[in-house]
Amino acid sequence: MSAQRVVTAMGSRRRHKADNLPESLILSARTTDPIAFDPGKHLAFQFPQKILTFDDLGQSNDGISPNAVSEPFSLFTEEAVKQMRAEVFREDILEKHYCATGRSSGQVRGHCPTYAKFICDAWNSPEVLNIISEVAGVTLVPAIDYDIGHTNVSINADGSENDCVAPGEATDDSAEFCESAFGWHRDSYPFVVVTMLSDCDGMIGGGIAIRTAVGKIMKARGPARGTAVVIQGRYVDHQATAEMGGRERTSMVTSFPPKSHHIKDETTLRGVRNISHISTLYTQYTEYRLENLEQRVHDELTKLRKRKRTDAGFNVRQTRDWLREQTGFLDAMLSELQVH
Repeated sequence: MSAQRVVTAMGSRRRHKADNLPESLILSARTTDPIAFDPGKHLAFQFPQKILTFDDLGQSNDGISPNAVSEPFSLFTEEAVKQMRAEVFREDILEKHYCATGRSSGQVRGHCPTYAKFICDAWNSPEVLNIISEVAGVTLVPAIDYDIGHTNVSINADGSENDCVAPGEATDDSAEFCESAFGWHRDSYPFVVVTMLSDCDGMIGGGIAIRTAVGKIMKARGPARGTAVVIQGRYVDHQATAEMGGRERTSMVTSFPPKSHHIKDETTLRGVRNISHISTLYTQYTEYRLENLEQRVHDELTKLRKRKRTDAGFNVRQTRDWLREQTGFLDAMLSELQVH
């Protein structure tokens, strides 16, 4: 099949109409009455049985926490999963925010917060953020709105996703499809949370595979509906494994940088630039980075004024080191904000 060049809100090669998804998903969304997110009703958290560290992977810790990846753990109730699915598969959302990643797979992104209030409220709730931060080993906050509730859908997969384009690998001539969750990659943000929104009965695979520093492949324990995996995906080679035996695999991926602006933030747009509306992505990315820089400048200025009041002198070496750090921060932004 030749590449289709369609100009949409997500750029060239993108198409939104979900003609490769079964109508039953849309019908199910129609019959689910919307409700508000309530952590008392919609959370079913159980701490993961195991959390792998970078030491367990035989990998040096270049990240922001010792915790590399958790086993799947219970997070959301069945009612919460139904609400999330209803928002993902709503017709107006699919029309505006869906694109195919393969002949029987696709993704939904950019629907928060305008079109998916339940999903947006869930991932921004203090209760959920406390859970994710506890598992991650560092205090996290949601990334930009564009990367809340990104959802990957695969239907009747046979274990092969040869048509898919791995994150960050698409070119103008590489494929007719958007980039997918398949293929070895690292994420754009320090942490992601992958939540299973489909039944896994009879499914073989459908989880996350980790590649260690010595090339060994480790696979997380099989997921179940409503469970989540926390992974420091910016610093760990991983991929979503194609499932066999199951009719559907729907997983939601939400991204998280550190809350503290003093912790390094090596967020990159490489894995999301080709699947996003550039103006919206760049606006949100720039706002979040400049807010971070603004807080850094405020804190440095506060320390400078305190030294001045106490006649503590001026620390040239420390100030130069701080300026170099901010220069690197701005240089990273320049490399990400590519002219199209």
